[in-house]
Amino acid sequence: MDRAATSTTIPSDAELIDAVSHGDEQALAHLYDRYGGLLYSFSIRMSGDPELAEEAVQNAFLSAWKAAGTFDAARSSLSTWLVAIVKNRTRDLLRQKGRAPITQELNPNLLYAEDGDPSLQTEERLRAEAVHRALATLPREQYEVLHLTYFLGLSHREASGRLAIPLGTVKSRIRLALERLSHLLSQGKL
Repeated sequence: MDRAATSTTIPSDAELIDAVSHGDEQALAHLYDRYGGLLYSFSIRMSGDPELAEEAVQNAFLSAWKAAGTFDAARSSLSTWLVAIVKNRTRDLLRQKGRAPITQELNPNLLYAEDGDPSLQTEERLRAEAVHRALATLPREQYEVLHLTYFLGLSHREASGRLAIPLGTVKSRIRLALERLSHLLSQGKL
């Protein structure tokens, strides 16, 4: 990995995605090591199917490889971008099998990998707990749409139907919620 590994420190997400956008396979492997467990946990919660979750994660990293140049750090964090990709890949695979996403309440303990480097596990657990605390600060309306779309895997249109609100309102609430979460998490206030 030319760009990301030239320093003695652990490469940042920005360095890794930049290297991936330039065709660096080793940088992609580093991203997989960093986020594979999180994405698998998310997909398995959404699908309840370990094989489908593995396939969704593989498809997500292939999509990330192809679209790395389109990643915009001003719009979302890399982890949020990857979760959105795996959510879509999981939903696609479930549709192909004629199945709906399963519904599970958010459990911050499921947001981190259970194997691998203990220091990464600790970091992931702390991040998951911070996200959980940040989610708890959202107004009920914003939390509802995030819960339906991100944690239960419903499309924006499906969430609109379930909540009996316009599609534009769903999108607006998601945007406001993500902005609030991003601000809270970037400030380290949680």
